[in-house]
Amino acid sequence: MISKANLKHYAYALLDIGKEENKVDVFKKDLETFASIEKATPGLLKFLSSPMIPEKSKEETMSSFKGLLDIETYGFLQLLR
Repeated sequence: MISKANLKHYAYALLDIGKEENKVDVFKKDLETFASIEKATPGLLKFLSSPMIPEKSKEETMSSFKGLLDIETYGFLQLLR
């Protein structure tokens, strides 16, 4: 998982992309959706960031969000794990 110090830089980069592509509202909705899923699924973030969990399992879990999120938001979340 990415450090908290770098997280801010990535978040600003996503915001810049959102502004350029007129997708700020889309990204906001996607991040709210993911936050709701995370809240309803205790341990999800721990699972995705654990070095003990095989990458294939993490990829399978993340792929379940592919249809729910814009491709840039999905890529952003993939980067963070």
